[in-house]
Amino acid sequence: MGNASNENGLAWVGGVGAEAGLGAAVARRFARGGLAVALTGRSAERVEALAAGDWLEGGGNLIAIGNSGTGKTHILSAIGHALIEAGHRVF
Repeated sequence: MGNASNENGLAWVGGVGAEAGLGAAVARRFARGGLAVALTGRSAERVEALAAGDWLEGGGNLIAIGNSGTGKTHILSAIGHALIEAGHRVF
């Protein structure tokens, strides 16, 4: 990986494995790269908070990492859909 340093950067690592395993390893890598790291488990409240889009003003990104079949694509698609409906641009 390249240098992930960013004064205002935030890496959110959520869902299965966020506190241990692959998610924790990814979080440690982001932290070594200079990013602030938020580790969270997956819950309806957390997904709804991400779908609200308040975090977009800081230029953040969502990255889902985990085993096959754990719902990463479904959750990120739902969040993206909610953001688009609220008038945000997603890439």
